[in-house]
Amino acid sequence: MARRRQTNETASKETNIIKKEDLISVLTKVKPGIASKEILEQSSHFIFEENRIWTYNDQIAISQEFKSSLAGAIKADEFYKLLNKLEDDDLEISVQANEFSIQGKSVTAKIKIDPDIKLQPIKAPGINSKNWQPLPKDFNDAI
Repeated sequence: MARRRQTNETASKETNIIKKEDLISVLTKVKPGIASKEILEQSSHFIFEENRIWTYNDQIAISQEFKSSLAGAIKADEFYKLLNKLEDDDLEISVQANEFSIQGKSVTAKIKIDPDIKLQPIKAPGINSKNWQPLPKDFNDAI
């Protein structure tokens, strides 16, 4: 999905070479978690954590694995529209000075991000966890 390479400019800046098609696919999967109105902080954002992308609203939270070192929250609507307009197949994306820097062969763009991620990841119980509760026998009928 993404490769990381260290740049010569700064040791803290990592450039992620990402296939645009893979990124759009993951964003499409988590897009139902985007709120139309930002009632909760960052609920209209894609939230990038290392190796994961999140969205959430007042009803649901959705996350998807995505291998990258990107971190920060970015306005979902403008980022998604920008990616769909870009013609390049491979993009270099890095975080610099509170911005996502997106570079292709023919275009360079910068979008402001919120570097402080407000979402606290939800820990789902594992498959063998004792936290799971059995469903009542008539659960399917009730649904």
